[in-house]
Amino acid sequence: MKKNTPTLLLALLLAPLAAMHAAEFHVAPNGNDSNPGTITQPFATIQVGVNRLQPGDTLLVHGGVYRETITFPRSGTEQKPIMLRSYKDEKVVITGCEPVTGWTLHDAAKNIWKAPMPWTLGTGRNQVFCGDEVLIEARFPNQPSRGLEMPVSGLSKLWPTFGEFANPEPGKQPGRIVSGLLDGQPDNFWKGALYLGIHYGGWSVQTGVIESSKSGEIIVGDRGPIHWSAVHTSTADDGRGMIVGHMNALDQPGEWHWQDDVLYLIPLSGTKPDNVVAKRRQRAFDLSGREQIRVEGVSVHAGSARLQDSADCVFDRCAFEFVSHFTKAGDSTSGDIGIVVSGHDNAFLNSTIRYSAGAGIHLRGLRHTVHNCLINETDYSGHFLFSLYLEGADDFLTGGHTFTYNTLCNVGHSWYGNSPGGSRGRWRSPSLTLANLFAHNHAFNGTLLARDWGSITGRYFSGGNLNGVPG
Repeated sequence: MKKNTPTLLLALLLAPLAAMHAAEFHVAPNGNDSNPGTITQPFATIQVGVNRLQPGDTLLVHGGVYRETITFPRSGTEQKPIMLRSYKDEKVVITGCEPVTGWTLHDAAKNIWKAPMPWTLGTGRNQVFCGDEVLIEARFPNQPSRGLEMPVSGLSKLWPTFGEFANPEPGKQPGRIVSGLLDGQPDNFWKGALYLGIHYGGWSVQTGVIESSKSGEIIVGDRGPIHWSAVHTSTADDGRGMIVGHMNALDQPGEWHWQDDVLYLIPLSGTKPDNVVAKRRQRAFDLSGREQIRVEGVSVHAGSARLQDSADCVFDRCAFEFVSHFTKAGDSTSGDIGIVVSGHDNAFLNSTIRYSAGAGIHLRGLRHTVHNCLINETDYSGHFLFSLYLEGADDFLTGGHTFTYNTLCNVGHSWYGNSPGGSRGRWRSPSLTLANLFAHNHAFNGTLLARDWGSITGRYFSGGNLNGVPG
């Protein structure tokens, strides 16, 4: 103990000196980026404030809506982390959306309005809101067929409205889908739309582009890479499916369709659309490659955070809503599929993560912590992603995570699980990972979109050894 006393005394003596050199900057919606960033003359954008931060500095963000993606040009240190937090717990919202204006009436009989929207995030990835309410990309059917309703009440309208569709001859015509819901429709009524279906084994929603259609059937090409034909040919397909992304599906208030830089919308109110915004950016925060960054007390709307190869970064008392959105198979393995974390020793504490087509948090690397968080309504696309999705590697440079006192609920597949990653999983040999601590979590309403799955899964991972016996 005695030999540590000088070190402790030196730290105590240096702490006030470090505080003297730490700076505070302010950001507010009524600010100006040419200001010095004081409380009376704040910056207008968070990014300009972040650019000024040196190790030990703090950026105080005043209440308001900020439309930007925030990247950090430098790291903090263990003794001097960089801080970003809300000023006096005011409501700070960082959004991935931009306003859509200039509405004119397109079809008076159907009350369809249109406005310029010269951007897109890609097929199935756009998302539109009226105020805080999410609107739905036009889909068919509008309501699920009897017996195919979601098994849990009170979910958001983002979940699929599946009708009865079947894949009758997967060996001969894997792209031919039939349904009585299509009876009487003219030829090519759905050409170019996206089809989402769960067939036979039903491990995952699969998608494809409709190449042609006629009364009673559609022909689906450009199909997803797995499970479309992973079938039990001795049994009939009691499948389920849905069609999205076509003007002919636009027939209900609160639906929209994007085409050729134009957004078409049937407003919820029945009058001219107002306060409509559409997602333009995938991320609110990018801390990739940074260390010792701490973000506290902010809300993120229609955006995610990326911590790729980051270390010792923390989000505390933050709220993420509409973290990711996609409908097309394949998007679940690339791009922004939720909050993405790699590197080591990063943490999400006392936060909420709600509404993600993909994962809540997608984790790689070492010793991350998720503690006292609510992760709700994730994997509503049904594409093999979990509330807490752990990706493995070919060596021991993964795992050792801590997941404690979280609530995990309403997920299309698993609450918690491993994906092999690397080459081992592809050959179905055991993948290596350090032990994770999963304790005191409250989990319910799992596997809402899967027929054959586990709410907690560890695919191809070794369970270790107990007394020399492999687990």
